[in-house]
Amino acid sequence: MKALIPSVEVDPVYLRNLLSGMESHILDLTEESGHGTKTLLTDKLGAFPLCIPPLDEQIIFAIFVGTLVLVLKKR
Repeated sequence: MKALIPSVEVDPVYLRNLLSGMESHILDLTEESGHGTKTLLTDKLGAFPLCIPPLDEQIIFAIFVGTLVLVLKKR
């Protein structure tokens, strides 16, 4: 299991939304270990390019996505 701790320049909610949206791309980075489980090497994850806008834009995006999720859940 990997843990990501964002720097102060990265909003954790934005990062969660970003990584959730890129799940299939991140899963492409995994390799199968000898006993059949998947592993994600830290160097591959660290080299994965991410779009990190300024913090104020990240917060706006995170609020927008959160609101959109709430609206869609009410349907």
